[in-house]
Amino acid sequence: MYRRTSTEISGLILMLLKDGPQTKTLIRHRLKVDNRTLNRYLDILARQGLITISDKHIGITEKGLYFAEIYKEFIQLLKNKVEQ
Repeated sequence: MYRRTSTEISGLILMLLKDGPQTKTLIRHRLKVDNRTLNRYLDILARQGLITISDKHIGITEKGLYFAEIYKEFIQLLKNKVEQ
């Protein structure tokens, strides 16, 4: 079974948030992670200033948008390298 890295999970959370604020439930279901795992990553991302967490929604900051773009480019570079 493929195991995702912490960078991958963090990047996926940020990519989801690029579409607008999301609830924890929606993020958890889309990423197929348990509540404990999601809370751990959300805490890390919030401490780094990449996301904001309110009572009902999680949003992405400007810093988070920048990181998400870098992550997207990184994934594209990896795909291009594998295809060569």
